[in-house]
Amino acid sequence: MAALQNAVVNHEAETYAFLRRICPDCHTSRPVKDYTTRRIRTVFGTVEVRNPRWMLCRECHPGMVGAFAPLKEICPDRATPELMELTARLGSILPYRQAAKVLADFLPTDPTETHATVRKRTIKVGERLDDQVMQETWRARSQMDARWQLEMQLPGDRRKKFVISIDTAHVS
Repeated sequence: MAALQNAVVNHEAETYAFLRRICPDCHTSRPVKDYTTRRIRTVFGTVEVRNPRWMLCRECHPGMVGAFAPLKEICPDRATPELMELTARLGSILPYRQAAKVLADFLPTDPTETHATVRKRTIKVGERLDDQVMQETWRARSQMDARWQLEMQLPGDRRKKFVISIDTAHVS
């Protein structure tokens, strides 16, 4: 399983890095700054992948010098999403030390997740979920505001009035 995980993670990393090398504005290849290696933790152990760094496109960003590592976008915590989710789920229902012990006992790898790692990952995943909920709420609120702007409040508009009848009493 570890060899299969190694092959899959390396293939996904290479494919993502290759696609991110192309500038989205002018569709040319970005220059290479350098190649390093990055260790990514998975459910089946640690995988070492080739980590390229691309320079900013010289045609789209003249005069700007900067580089970015595309693998940092998909694995910012140097762990696969599966391991992040598993760690966060256990950290949210168990004490952190106990969650780290469960991970060490049941994962087929050397224990690499400490209670501090479980706590940090649980908090990071919780913050990401909070940000996602806040963005969804903001989008829904902005759509609601757009709808309110379409409806003009006119006094005496019969289409906006309604009548409620409770025990023969009418309220309008």
